[in-house]
Parts: sequence; C-alpha cells; structure tokens
Amino acid sequence: MSTPLIEAGMAALRDGDAAAARRAFELALAEVATGEVLEGLGEALYLEREYSAAAAQYERAYAAYRREQQSMDAGRAARTAAWITGNVLGDWAVRSGWLGRARTVLEEAGQDRPEHGWVLIIKAFSEPDAQVRESLLREAIVVGRRFGDPDIEFLALAYLGGLFVMTDRIEEGLVLSDEALAAACAGEPTELATVDEIFCGLLWACELVNDVPRADQWMRAAAERMQRSNVVAAFCRAHYGGILTAAGRWQEAETELVEAARHFDLGMSTRRAAAIIRLANLRVRQGRLEEAALLLEGLEQHPDVVPTFAALHLARGETARARELLERATEGQDDEVPTVGESTMMGPLLSLLVDAHLEEGNLDGAERVAQRLGRIAEAQRGPYLRAVAALAKGRVGVAGGQGDARACLRSRGSRGHSCRWSLPGRAWRWRVRCRSARLRSPSPKPRRRWRGSSGWRLPGTPTPPRRCCGRSVRPFGPAPRGSAD
Repeated sequence: MSTPLIEAGMAALRDGDAAAARRAFELALAEVATGEVLEGLGEALYLEREYSAAAAQYERAYAAYRREQQSMDAGRAARTAAWITGNVLGDWAVRSGWLGRARTVLEEAGQDRPEHGWVLIIKAFSEPDAQVRESLLREAIVVGRRFGDPDIEFLALAYLGGLFVMTDRIEEGLVLSDEALAAACAGEPTELATVDEIFCGLLWACELVNDVPRADQWMRAAAERMQRSNVVAAFCRAHYGGILTAAGRWQEAETELVEAARHFDLGMSTRRAAAIIRLANLRVRQGRLEEAALLLEGLEQHPDVVPTFAALHLARGETARARELLERATEGQDDEVPTVGESTMMGPLLSLLVDAHLEEGNLDGAERVAQRLGRIAEAQRGPYLRAVAALAKGRVGVAGGQGDARACLRSRGSRGHSCRWSLPGRAWRWRVRCRSARLRSPSPKPRRRWRGSSGWRLPGTPTPPRRCCGRSVRPFGPAPRGSAD
C-alpha cells in the first residue's frame, strides 16, 4: 500500500531529513497503521535519537507485518528492534528475544528464499566455533548474491571480515570490510541496521588493530553518508576516538570522543558508555587520573571497561588491584586457547597483566603470563597478537637481564613493522625507545625505572623522538613532569 504521505516520508528518509519524514509518517499513521508506516516512523525516530520510541515503533511494525503475512518485512523489523535494544540501549536479553523471533519468522519461508540468508547470519551471531561461523557467513553471502539482496550479501561479508580480524587473519578481514563499506557508501545495502553495522564494524576492527590510516581514509570517504545519518557519525566517532588515542593524537581523539558522548546524552546507553570509557582511557594516558576516575563511575560492570580500569590502577600505583582485576578477566588454564574473538581481546589484558607482575617485581609471574600470551599468539594466523606477545617477552627479558630486547621486537610478530600503525600502539613506541637508547643487550643487573602503567625507561634514556616516518610520535602514557607537551 502506497500513499502520497508514505512516498513523501520515504523520500525524506532518503534525503536524511528525519523531521520531515516523521511528520509525513505520523500523518499517514492517523489514516492507517500498516507495517510500512510504522517502520518508516521508527526509522525517523531513530535518526532523531529517540531510540526507545524507535524500538517501540519497530516492535509495532513487526506485529503489523505478521498480520499482513509479510515474513521478510517482519523479520527485518524484528532484527532492527534487536539492533536498537541491544547495540544502542544495551538491553541484551531483549536483543536476544528479538533475534529469536526474527529467526523463527524467517525460517517459516523455507530455504529456497532470500529469508534463508538472514537465518544463516542470525545463526552465525551465536556460533562459538570459528570454522562453523565462517561456513554460515559464506553460505549467507552466496544466498544474498543468488537472490540479488545486497543487505544480506554485504552484512555477511562485513561479519566475515570481522571474524577474520578476531581470529587474527587481519589483512584478509580488513579487505572484506573495505568491500562491504564501499558498497554501503555506494548505497547498495539500504536497511538502517545493516548500514550502521557495516560502518560500526569496520571502525571497530581498525580500533582493535590500531589501523589509523585505514580509519582516516574511510572517515573521509564516508563523510557524505555520515551527514545523512547522525547515528552512523556517532558510532564512528567513538571507535575513531579510540584509534586516535592509541596513535597518540590526543587532541583529535578528545574532540571525537566528546562529540560521540554528547550524541548519546539521553541516558547511559551502550554507545555512550563506550565513548565515555574511551575518553577515560585517554585521560589515563594524559595523566589526568582523577578525571578518568570520575568518568568511570557507574561503569564498573561494563564488559569493555577492564583494560581502562586496570591502566588507571597501575597509573595510581594500585598494582595489586590492577593485577586482581586482570587475573579475574583472564582466568583460565595457561594452555587454553580462547574461542572466537576472545584471543584478540585477551591479548591487551594479558599484556597489562605482565606490566602488573613486573611492577610488583614478580618476574616468574610476568614470564608465565608472557608465555601464555605467546601460546595464544602462535595459534593465530596474523601479526597482531604475535607483536603483543613479542613486546611482552621483551619487557620480561629486559627486567630479568636476559635476552636481547631488540631481537624480541624483530621476531615474527613485529618484523618490518617498526612504524606500522597496525601494531599495538605500545609496541612501536617501545621500539622507538629502544632505538633511541641504542639498547643492544641489557646488563646482567639492569637498572630500570618504572612510570606506572606507561611502560619503562632505563635511567638516562633520551626522550623518544617527536617524529617517526614523518608522523608525530608521543610516548605511551602520561607525559613526564616538566614536558613541553
């Protein structure tokens, strides 16, 4: 069913005019409450940041589509309700319920229809086995191409790219994410949740592996699309701010993170919490510890807060608290290799735990954790975790007066990457310090000076150079007192 009001509302959504779309759909709703009208109103509310109201309209749209016996449309409304309630509002149990309804409804259409592609994607969400998940996503891509459905094809492609990044097939995964985002910028996928998930996924991956150039390029390429969707802009800003923080571009990072937090200022949504945690991490690195602590109040149970809290405790000299927090977060057998995604997330936590043990002078504990990190890294196929593990091994070796620090950094994980921004930020900064100090092999009883969670410097080590490969360089952690910075 199409009316001039519905057509006007759809045109306004395509132009990014959420206010005009809302007016048109509210007028249309006074005439008839169809699934199409309710879904259009939900999208307009979403773009106006009224997320709870938007979720409610998508739930009503789902019910209307069910009455109209439109299985694909009902599944889309249920999936979008799941996206808003879970990824935006943080109600994960509600998200699980709506994904369950979407899968059930879409399965009713059978396997010889495009709905089957969405069933495969939903199954992949909860599949812990990486190979099985990869198989489901590849099959979904085939279904999307077979039926000419770009939303299925490119969302599955984006998730497959994310899966590869999580299992340390980084370059392969980022290339797939590039393709999916190029399609989104070209307007091929059209569903609101699909486009946002593709954008969000690529920036999340760039943040995970500190790929600053790739993030910079896509922020420029997607500028026009972001202007038409302020939600995409906010999601991207939070991840982009995290990337800039790791890169040492702190002033730019603060601008992005503050804007992201302001966007979600209506309550403590998942996205606002994520932006605030990243802003707190920036404050820790700047040495503004009290501000960081204030930002983190009330976020103790957030799943992403552990690294920031641990870094804050280390910077305050609360080493025991940091160690206990990290030990709980990384609890498990030393020879246990984590499942999908956990290995990449575990690396930074274990690296911080090495720092905590070294702060306490526990070389045996630090070596044990570094060895565990090395075993996890060896089980992966890409350079990221191997670089983290090589850095941890080097720190333990220097602290214990054994080994060659530079040799560790030239190992398989970091060879050829001395200024690659895809490495963890701490790794290339540490390498710059080693080069600056002309550190070849530590003495049997090395003198070392610790600066909280910001890493180590041997007495007399010169300040790291301010530029490296043509880029500005800042030392990891708070600037020393008296610094011009």
